[in-house]
Amino acid sequence: YKAMFNHIVKYIIFPLYYSQRKIPLLRALRELEKSQWQSPEELRKLQWNKFLKLIAYAYENTVYCRNLLDKNSINIESIKDWPDLERIPILPKEIARASLDRLISKKASKKNYYRSSGSSGMPMTTYKDEVALGYQMAAKWRGRRWNGIDIGNRILQLCGEDQDRTYLDAVEDRLIDNKTFFAAQEITKETINKYLGLYHQIKPDLIYGYAHSIYEFAYLIKQGKLMVKHQPKVTICTSEVLWEHQKNLIEQVFGVKVKNEYGCKEFNLIAFECPYEHMHITQENLIVEFLNAEGKHAKEGELADIVITDLNNYEMPLIRYKLGD
Repeated sequence: YKAMFNHIVKYIIFPLYYSQRKIPLLRALRELEKSQWQSPEELRKLQWNKFLKLIAYAYENTVYCRNLLDKNSINIESIKDWPDLERIPILPKEIARASLDRLISKKASKKNYYRSSGSSGMPMTTYKDEVALGYQMAAKWRGRRWNGIDIGNRILQLCGEDQDRTYLDAVEDRLIDNKTFFAAQEITKETINKYLGLYHQIKPDLIYGYAHSIYEFAYLIKQGKLMVKHQPKVTICTSEVLWEHQKNLIEQVFGVKVKNEYGCKEFNLIAFECPYEHMHITQENLIVEFLNAEGKHAKEGELADIVITDLNNYEMPLIRYKLGD
């Protein structure tokens, strides 16, 4: 039954769902799995060509970008190479929050919006077009495929309670992504036997979620001297720092490698860990800068702010956005 349902999700439900929503996820995934073999020079060229199209569009269609470039005497035609990127002022998160209407394209549909939790200090609402969503989701699936997880595989996600989640959301997660949620705060010393039993019923291929949530699940299993009878293919931690002691315990309890991903609501996936334990930035989707206190590119080992440009989102172009991390 499990294998048949996985097959139906991968080849029927998943493609039909995203096709109906006009999100080109599978096309974007094919492109990313092809471009991942390009040289650094080819990827830089791809980034720059995308950036030139984005900045021209943003200037014509958003009040914020037009006012910003005009105020700083930056002519679109003068933006020709990478050093010109640094002429564009950084967009701090607090300015973005206060300038939301001016950041949104005058052609925006405003159908897809996402609100960050504010873990970096301030919540932020972002509008995304279907193409941007497709590339963001595709980047996540590419990283999962690196680690042996494919569309249709069964996922167990551990996270905090989401007040905005509805019953329909839960049904969509189960049918579209073959995903089951555990609310981390409900897993306690008193309920661990129940949740471990559910885990064995689900038999997930992937355990995914907040690092501390997965760690607490593993800790309670070990503390209770309980036996894990099913081994997933991999565990992937997200949304926060994965400490070495957490990683070691999770690997010990579930018997598989723990991988890391780094992302946020504004851009979804930013970087993903490959099987060789290297973090790879999604260069096809983003320009990621690491800037020191003087606003210059930081040297290796130097404390830096992360500044990101989304190369695919024309609904609400975020150019040199200071993430707050």
